[in-house]
This record gives sequence, structure tokens and C-alpha cells, in this order.
Amino acid sequence: MAKARRTKKPVPVPALTTETTDVTAKPGGRLVATIHNKPVRTRVGGKWKPIDPSLRKLADGSVAPRVVTSNLRFSGGGTRPLVRMSSAGKQLELTWPGRLPVPVVRSATAVYESVLPGVDLRMTATDTGFTQLLVVKSAKAAQNPALARLTLGLGNSDLNVQVGKDGSLAAVDPASGGTVFTAAAPVMYDSTTAGREGAGLDQSGRARTSASPTPTGSPKVQPPGHASEHVARLALGTKPGSRSLTLTPDRTLLADPDTVYPVTIDPNWQTPHAGGWAGISKHWSNNSYWKFSDDFGTGYCPDTRTCVAGDVKRVLYAMPIKGGPLVGKHILYAEFGVHESWAYNCTARPVQLYATNRISSHTTWGNSSSSAFWPDHLQTINAAKGWSSSCPAGYLEFGGTSSTTLRSKVQAAANGNWYDVTLGLKAQDEGSSYGYEWKRFASDAFLRVEYNLPPRQIPMSALSMSPGSACQASTVAITKWPQVTARPTDPDDDRIGVQFAAAWTGGDGVFKRRWWSTGAEGTRPPSNSFKASGSLFSMTLPSSSIPRDQTVGWEARAWDGAEWGPWSSSGPSPTDCYFRVDTSRPVGPALSSESFPGSPDATADLPWTNGVGRYGTFTMDSASTDVVKYQYALDQMPSSAHEKATSNGAAQSVHLLMTTEGPHFFAARALDAAGNASEPTVYYFLVSKGDPQRSGWSMDDPAGTARLAATGRPITATASSSGVTVGAPGHTGQGLRLSGTVGTDGGPEAYAATDAAVLDTDDSFTVSAWANLADGPGAYADHSLISQNGTLAGAFELGVVDGAWTFQLRSEDTGGVNGPGAPNPWTAARSTKPVATGQWTHVTGVYNAAAKTATVYVDGEASAPVAVPASWNARGPLQLGRYLHHTLRTEYVDGWQGGIDDVRVWDRALPTADVADLAAGHAMTTGLSPRAVWPLDETSGTTLTSTPVTSDAVVSGQVTAGVKGAQGTAVRFGAGGYARTDRPQVDATRSFAVAAWVRLAPPPADDPSHMVLIQNGVHNGEFVLYYSTWYKRWVFGRYSSDSSTAALTRAMQPDCTVGSNDSNGVPCMGPTTGQWTHLVGVSDARSHQLRLYVNGYLVSTTGYTQTSAWPNPGPLQIGANNTEGTNDQFFGGDIDDVRVFDRVVSGPEVEQLVQRRPTLAGRWKLNQASGIPPVSPDDLTANPVTLSGNATIDPSSAYVGSGALSLDGTNGYASTTASPLHTGQSFTIAGWAQTAGAPNRDMTVWSIGDGTDSALTVRWDYQKTVTDPYTNETVYVGQWQVETADDSSPRVRTGAVHSYQAPADGGSRWNHLAVTYDAFAHQLSLYADGQLEDQVCDDEDTSGTCTDHVSFTGAPQPFEATSGLQLGRDRSGGAWSEYFSGQLDDVWAYQGVLSQGQIGKLADGEELDSSSGP
Repeated sequence: MAKARRTKKPVPVPALTTETTDVTAKPGGRLVATIHNKPVRTRVGGKWKPIDPSLRKLADGSVAPRVVTSNLRFSGGGTRPLVRMSSAGKQLELTWPGRLPVPVVRSATAVYESVLPGVDLRMTATDTGFTQLLVVKSAKAAQNPALARLTLGLGNSDLNVQVGKDGSLAAVDPASGGTVFTAAAPVMYDSTTAGREGAGLDQSGRARTSASPTPTGSPKVQPPGHASEHVARLALGTKPGSRSLTLTPDRTLLADPDTVYPVTIDPNWQTPHAGGWAGISKHWSNNSYWKFSDDFGTGYCPDTRTCVAGDVKRVLYAMPIKGGPLVGKHILYAEFGVHESWAYNCTARPVQLYATNRISSHTTWGNSSSSAFWPDHLQTINAAKGWSSSCPAGYLEFGGTSSTTLRSKVQAAANGNWYDVTLGLKAQDEGSSYGYEWKRFASDAFLRVEYNLPPRQIPMSALSMSPGSACQASTVAITKWPQVTARPTDPDDDRIGVQFAAAWTGGDGVFKRRWWSTGAEGTRPPSNSFKASGSLFSMTLPSSSIPRDQTVGWEARAWDGAEWGPWSSSGPSPTDCYFRVDTSRPVGPALSSESFPGSPDATADLPWTNGVGRYGTFTMDSASTDVVKYQYALDQMPSSAHEKATSNGAAQSVHLLMTTEGPHFFAARALDAAGNASEPTVYYFLVSKGDPQRSGWSMDDPAGTARLAATGRPITATASSSGVTVGAPGHTGQGLRLSGTVGTDGGPEAYAATDAAVLDTDDSFTVSAWANLADGPGAYADHSLISQNGTLAGAFELGVVDGAWTFQLRSEDTGGVNGPGAPNPWTAARSTKPVATGQWTHVTGVYNAAAKTATVYVDGEASAPVAVPASWNARGPLQLGRYLHHTLRTEYVDGWQGGIDDVRVWDRALPTADVADLAAGHAMTTGLSPRAVWPLDETSGTTLTSTPVTSDAVVSGQVTAGVKGAQGTAVRFGAGGYARTDRPQVDATRSFAVAAWVRLAPPPADDPSHMVLIQNGVHNGEFVLYYSTWYKRWVFGRYSSDSSTAALTRAMQPDCTVGSNDSNGVPCMGPTTGQWTHLVGVSDARSHQLRLYVNGYLVSTTGYTQTSAWPNPGPLQIGANNTEGTNDQFFGGDIDDVRVFDRVVSGPEVEQLVQRRPTLAGRWKLNQASGIPPVSPDDLTANPVTLSGNATIDPSSAYVGSGALSLDGTNGYASTTASPLHTGQSFTIAGWAQTAGAPNRDMTVWSIGDGTDSALTVRWDYQKTVTDPYTNETVYVGQWQVETADDSSPRVRTGAVHSYQAPADGGSRWNHLAVTYDAFAHQLSLYADGQLEDQVCDDEDTSGTCTDHVSFTGAPQPFEATSGLQLGRDRSGGAWSEYFSGQLDDVWAYQGVLSQGQIGKLADGEELDSSSGP
């Protein structure tokens, strides 16, 4: 969808492509599905190819169709089997009773001439199977005794052939009960029109070329010479366990003198699939024309040249719906297309479209022509196509924009997940003896549907109220009617509106919805209220409509212009957000924040503020003097978990770490000494995403490299659209020139600004630039070079103030004009060097937070430092050329007039010598690099990008780049191997974080520690991240000082038992196992803590305070320790993706670092197996699968690659020896599965567990056997299911199911299945064919047309698997069961959660990066 919007062109959705369906995303956010009633494509070699049944000769002499849905092969002559057809690894084999001649191939037909004297055998490949026509050319040939009884051998068939009551055939898998192939009851017919019509041939007499187009009903008993005598059924014979099938032709038809030769004997086989078509004939009222070939008549037949005179015919099409892309979607329009191949003449005549009951191989005129069977007339159109070149054959299109009745019918089918929509065509006047309405229609048809994905259900976590805080399932007492707020999202990213509703108990005693924000439940929100997906929607509930002093529940849902999303309260455990207006309740505290500008009103224009990984200060202040404490929370209801003491209601502040981006709220309530609580009050604000890594080393360097390339963080500034000249002459190269004029808003017209804050202005920092102040009077007396915004004012300003070069800091974030006697909020350092205009001057401002001084440098010469009494952290954008100062007239002042070049900022105080070097143009190679450098060398546009100053890491010792990494490549550190930068990478006096992927084989017990990262000092590292051989775990540590005797403070996981989880659900990581592991160490200067994350889990938090800065911090070193200047404790393993952050990395961000890079744990292509027992390799070589029982690799029917695992459902399976992944952490398993027909028992696709039970099972879940009320056919109903078990006793099992394209809807078909478990969100998800089901019905919907389809659920962590991955069986209670019958292919296992996009690629047969591993 995103690509369609970006390119403004329709884009295919490959993961939704099937043999009968394709889906396209439109730029406007809608999807279009085209559904065919028969297969139009199939996968060959992992790619979709159009159906092409034409035959080709194979190397062994046999002939086979080029592209059909089954694996089909005809004999090349001799004694080889006549035909072999397989699906899902199950083979049907038929042999001819005698030697076959070499066939003559014509298109899709292989003709075996004279298999008996005067008898030819014609084998024709079809889309889904084959037809077998025995052509008896003469009466003499018919007298051959060999025709009295034809016995076909079943050879090496895996299937049991069964004869139905109606004479139809079914090839059934004995292990699963599924029907793999079917054949309608065979018939024989002569060459008269009556014979052809009775057998369902087209008007030209062409033989049927689609599977099973034969009549299954008994011919009507009529006088001799009637047309029905030209068609007869064959008698069939087979016995359970028999390896033969006997066909007995009707001797009466063969001997009748009225029989016109040749006579054709017609048994046919097909692979069942969803969808179908049928014709019905009034004359042949007991005959079924199921899946007729080519075309079929409609209307009153006028003469015997085209049909049996006086016959009336109709045609029907079954368009598959169940489990497809339309289920649960809002249908915008539907169009039915069918090809009219013949008309009586070129005068347009009416043809009617009806919605009918379902059809099957049993459909006849006798049971399917009544008005009850044809209940809904949808549309009539006039057409004439196919008579001549004046009105050539072509498509008729029903529905679309010309009629909404078809759309309504398809909507009903989508709501109810029907098996199919069956549409019938009939003439408007079937009694006309002239036959003007006689037409013929082709067997193939399509349904083209444009649909919409409804808005997502709004979770309770995205609902809040002010006053009142987070949405609560229990009643919250508040003093006034609240402002309610929702944050809805839409999967199509459509603009959306919101409807709020409130419920209470009325006079009828029923708690139900009684008020809606739009006026009524069905009234849609106005289009002018729509906002972008993910926006906040708020409104204050009206006191005039909603009662006080009783419980009220409110909820919300979204509308995208086409469809409602479900109410927020809907689901298995429905709940509103509850409150009660109680005016006697104490009013809650006033809330504010200097760090994150916000408001108690969610509709206010809130600014985005930097950001994640930063702390914010929030202040609570109560007007009540009896308040003794506050309770507070972020995005939750305040509780005793977070309290702050006070006295007399005095204001108190707390510091909270922002962990995620987006809208947030701070909530608090005040309590008196007796514990009486006020109402909760709310403060809304917006948090932007955190700063990216300051520097990093991807480890994707080529083999043989001497330096590991570093990457930095570009920061973008945007110049205003007017008043700025980009590419003007600079101090060196290009620069900016600003006009200094006043803009239409009253502030400077020319400026440039970043999107977010760049500096922490309450800590040390340095800013510098080359400046060229223009001559002449300007609009401003003062001129700002660089500043950074707060809410009302900037925290600092570097520029010309009062005629002098000035660096000034403001003590508070206030606006307005200082009145007489008011304290001056400015502390200014001023240079005594005169301000020269028209020439370039280097200007630097330095704030030293430790010394609390500010200094301005001009051309390297320092002013006298001035004391700074107070500083604060401005969280707004960095500004070039203007200063933020809210006044009654404008927001910005002090426009710069002239040139600006080479802007640099540091998050440290530069010493005087460095500033002098900077002004002299010397390179600075020591100390922490600049946070951002803008060379301003752009020549056009408005985007100004900083150039990161990075430090490559120079390698020493045995260092090998280019080995397989966690993703891409990694670097292997061997004996004495390490890499070192040329300067420090973090300021350890501030908060910072380091991260890396590592892989270390279990070291010997007497080994020293194995160092991953260290920032060197003189005696010790300023921080260390390593594996301790002594403790057998990962450690993040910091020394108390840079001295030989300093103590090391360690963050490491406490003692635990591998395979167990602690009380917070954190798994015991245990010793290194040689698998890729993700490490993050966080040093939090605000909370005085060290934190260690392993594979995304917070495994340790420990206290640490750095009392003073290290005098000589050294370079960052990768892969070796450094003590007293000597390297040791070499890592001796692989390291990938090293990152350094100059801020706290929050827990959710750590989770994302892991989730964004799931590591491949194994891939089994299942293309081949070798050895005894057979072993199929793992792409990573670590965990091959061993084939056991009757498991084989079948090279003839792979879905991806050149082979597939075939399982017999009895004792066949494949398994690894050890578990390839940790089921106690996040994981993904994905692959292809194809059942042998629709099974009537449970069958396991994959499982993994221990010696007793499976921690994870993915299976076909058989539910029940039903008889279709319309077709009278037996249907096995089931669904795909995932089930997990936790480590409790007894083990708790949790499951999710998916109905998408289940095999019960049409025999054997490949499904791509993927299961993910997100250990951080505790969510279990099941994808089928790349799709996650997410349809929740409104709990108050009593129509019965909506069904919940949700294939994800909350689930406790599965227990840690200790046994191998099982392909094709499950273990429960120590016993193996649920053996799979069918085929599996291309199984992937990942540690971590693949995204829906990645799963979609696998479902489309695309390759993901499979390079991780040794």
C-alpha cells in the first residue's frame, strides 16, 4: 500500500496471490481482488506461471503438460503406466491392460492410436487433471470382446479409489481421510447432437477439456429412438484394497442401430479446488454438467444445429470466497465478468444475473432450477456478442457502478465467510420458441472486487480522559464531565474520523449506549473532522446529555469514509471506560512540564519535543493545603506504585524517562493524610523519536580490510523558503546568506532550523560558526547566529547583541518583555573585539556546566568568562539566524543579516586551545567529536545536512572481515585481534549506551574474560562490556575511577537455572552457547544506574555514580581489554553491528533493536537428502534434519526450490537433534504446508518441545464433519492452529487459529504458515499466506452476519525447548501423534520476530537474508 501511494501507481500484493486470486493495491488506499472460478496460474520453480496444459516430451519419453496444478505425466508408450498424477505427495497411477503405442501429441492431447482395433485412446491434460477418452470408431470395433470390460490397474497408487452412490470416483488418502482427486461418473455417448449435448460438449462437438464435465445423473427412460439413447453411463467396479478399476460400457448403446459412430467412452480425473461452474438443461433434467468444457448454452434452444431443439439451459458459476482476501472487509464495488461466446444474432437481448444456491457435481435442472434455488435477481443487461464480426464475442460485465445488488451479495458473503458466491445466468424469456435470447457463455468467469480494510479497533491503551487519566474498567470518580481522547489507526493509512459513544443505565434498567458524538449510532463523522491515522481525537462529553452521580461508560470507533472499525469495547471481554461525575470529589492537582510543552487539553496544538531516551521534569501542584503526597504515572492511572511526598499541597517535581515516541500523558492525583484521593488530572504532550546512534560500525567491511568503517549521525536543518541564499560565497566554498528582513509573521524571514533539539543545554556544550555580518542598517538591532528553542524562549544565543559579539544564556523559559525592576534573565559573555562587517569572523560560545561559566571566543580569542547562575534544558529545535522570544508581536527576533558558514556544535565544553585551533582551521583529532557539523556547502534546495565526524576502527592482530553475521557480514576477532578508534566515543559523565551483536563459542573454564567493547583509560576502561568466564555470563561494568585499585561495578544477570524465567518473565540466559546474542549496556547518569540487556531483556540493574570526569579518556576498543596500557582478554569470536548512543536507550528501543534484526536460527530447503538414514541439510549447517519412517524428499512437486518433504501420515517425519532456537525468547518459524485433501483428523506441521510435551505446535485442526445443505456433499471443516505451552504445572496451553484459505475449501493446496511469538509483548500470532486475521465484530451486532477472525492472542512465554524441531509430528504426554500427511517445504526459523512485510516476502517465495550463521 505504501508503494502504491508513493509511486501513484497500482502495485500487486504478491502474498495474496493464489491459483485463482490476485490482489492489487491502488494509490488511493484501496485494494482490488480479482477472483476466478478456476485456476489461472500455478507455481513452478517457486514462481507463478499461467496455466498451459499443452504437452511436451520429457527425457524419459513420457509426455507432460507445461503448467497445470497437478504433477501429471502420460505414458510415452510401452508398458509404462498410462498416467501418473500426484498432489501433496500422493500419487494416482493408472495402467492400461496391454502395451501402448507411442502417442501422437496435439496441443494438450496425447493420442494413442489403435490401442484396440478401431479404438483410439485420447489423454488430454486439463487445468486441474486430465480427461481419458476412448474413441470407438465403428460398430465393428464396438464388437471387440475387449470392450466388454475394461480393467485399469491402479499400480503404485498411494490412494484408495472409492466409488460413490452416483457413480463418481474419489481417490482418498487413507492416512488423513482427505480426497485428493475426484472423477464424476463416466459416460459414453455417440456423435449425434443429442449425444454431444447429453454429454455436455460444446456446439462444435469438441471433446471436454476441463476436468469432470460429465453427466452424473441417470438418463431418462424414454421410447426408443429418443435422444437420450445416445448417452449412457458406465458401470464401475472396485473393491477396498483392490489395485484395479473396472469400467463396463453399455452394450445397448454400442449395439443400437441408431447409434452414430464414433462413440466416446469418457472417464476423467481432477484435483479438487475452490470454485466451479455448471450448466443445467431442462431436456436433460437429471444430467449434471459440472465443469463443462469451453462454453454452455443459456435460454431457449431454437434448432438442432446447436442443441436439442426446445431445450432450455442455464449456466452457473461458483466464485470462491471462504478464507480469501475479502473476508471481513468492506466491499466498495463488485463486478462479475463472463465471456459471451455466441448469440442468436447481433440484436441485443436481455440476460439476467441471479444469486443462487451453491452448486456441485450433483447440480441438475431437476434440483437446481426452481425459484427457491434462484432467489435473488441481481441485474439484467442487454447484449449480443459472438454472432459475427459485427458483434464479436466478448465479456459481459455485471455490477460495478451500474448496480449495487451484486456488491451487497458479495458483502454478505465476505461478512459470513461463505464458501463461495454462486451466480447464475438465464434468459429473461425462457418460453420463446424463436430462441432470440439463446446465448452461450464460456466456462471461465471472474469477480473483480474493490474493498477497504476497516480501521483497527482502538485499544484501551489509546483511550484516556481529562480529568480521569487512562481508560479504566473500574469506575473513576471525577468532578466534571471529562474530555475523552482516542488515538485510532487505520491499516491503509487512510484519513479517519471518530465517533464517541456513552452508555449508562436508563429507566429501562439496561446499561447500553444512549449518546453518540455524531447524533446517532449510524451517523458518520463529518469529513472535515478527519485526521491522519494515529492522530488524537478529543471532545468533552456534554453535561446536558450525560447524567451525573452514576456510572457512565464511554467508547470510541473510527470511520475511514467507507467502513466503521469495531468499537473499542468489542471483543471476548468487552469493556467500556468508566467514570462517575461526583462534584464533591476534590479537584486534582495542576500539572506542567518545563521539558515537554503540553496541555490538559488534548485538542491543543501540541509541539513535538525531543525525545525518547531523555528524561522529562513534571510538576504537580495542588491548591489544597491538606495534601501530603501525590501519586503519578505515565500513560496509566496514578497509583501507589509511584508517590511523591509533599506538605501543604506544595508543588513537587518528578523526572521520568521517555521510552516511546508519540502522544503521551502524565497523570497525577493528590492525597490527604487520611488517604482521600482527588480526581486524577492529565497533561498531554508529544514525544519525538530518540536521537539515532552517535556512531557505529556495521562490520560489513570487505575481507582483508585494515579499518572498520564508522558511520555517524547526520542531522538535517531546513532553510526557510524565502530570504535565504543557498550556495552563496562562504568562508570556504559555499555558505548561507540571510537577508535579515522581516517576514509576514513579524519575525525574521530568513533562517534555518533542525526538526528537534541537538544539545542538552543544561549540560556543557559548545557552538561555533563563521559569520559575515552585512553592512548597512537592517531590520534588527541584534543578530542571532545560533540558538536553541525552549517553549517561550531560547536557552542561549550566540551572535551580535548590543553591538558586541555575545554568547548569552537565559536563566528561565519565559517570554514577554521585562518590565522596570524585573530581574534580568540573561547572563552574557561579551567580546571586546569590535564587530567588523563585510568580513568573515569565527565566533564560538562555550558553556561549562561544571564551572558554571560562559565564554565567547572571537577568532580564537576568549572573553572573560562569566558566571551562569542557572541553566535549563531547552528541548526545541536548533535555530540558525533567529532567536525564539515570545512577545505580544512575534515569536522570533534578532534576524541575522549576512553570511553563515561551517556551523559546529559539541556536547562538551571545548578548552581554549581547541577553540584556537578551530579558528585557525586546524583539524581537531582529540576528545569527543562534534555532535554535528554543517559545512553548508549545498548549492540549491532548502535541506542542509550535517556531515558526521566519525572514527574508523583500525584493526590489529588476527581480524577477519566478511564472515557471516547476525545480518549481512560480521568481523571475526582471532588471536590477538582487536580494533581501535582514534578518540573517545562517549562522554561517560553523561548518560550513554553501547550495543553489539556477538557470537562466542563456549570458552574453556580457565580462560580469561572475553572483551567486546571498552573505552580505554590510563589504568582501566571507562566502561567495559564483556563475557565473564568466571561468572559464565555477560557483564556491563564501570570502574569507580581510572586508578589501578578502582573497583568495578557490574551489571549482570543474577544466578538462575537455564530454561527458567524469573518473576518478571525474563529468561535465564546462562553461559554463551555459540549463538548470536545481542547486548546493550546503558549508563544512566540521571538515575545513577547501570543496565544490561541481553537479547532485548533487561537482565540486570545496579547502582553506579561517577563522582568526577576521567582526566584522560581514551579511544573505543573492540575485541580486547586494555589495562595499564596493555591489551589482553581478547574476544575470540564474532562481533556485528556495534552502536554507540549519547543518551539512554529505553527498554522498548532495545526490544526494537533486537526485533528489527531477527537472527536466522535455521533454514531447511528440503531439496535433497542423502545418507542412511537420509539427512537434509540446514543452510547454517548446525542443525540438519534426519528423515525417519516413510519420509522422503520428492523432487517432482516442490513449491520452492527443487524438492519437498513428503510425509505419509503414519510414521513419517523429519527432525533436528537439538533445538535450533530458544522458545523461551522471541522467535519465528515459517514454511510451506500442503495437506492431502481436506483431512478429517488433526495433523501437526511443526512442533518443538522437550521429552514430554511440545512448547509449540502448528497444526491442521480438524473441527467437524458437516453435510453441505445445498450440495449434499460431506465437508471436513478445520482451520490452521498454533498452540503453545508454558512452564507452569500443569502446563497452560494457549492457541490462535487462522481460517484463511483452509484446505477444506478446495482439496490440496499449498499454504504458507508463519508463527511468531513476541516475548516482550507476550503475543502469539499465526499468519497464513502472509496474512494476519484481525476482524472483530461489534458485540451489539445481532445480525449474525459477522464472525470474529483474529489469528493472534496474548500468551504466556512458552517453556524452553530442549529437544529438536519436529517436522510432521507432535508430542504430548511423552507420546508422538498427529503425523502429517502431505508435504512440507522451505522451513525457516528465526530468533526474533519477523515483520509482516518479511513474512509476506516469504509467502511470495522471496528470499530473505539467510547469511547469518557460521
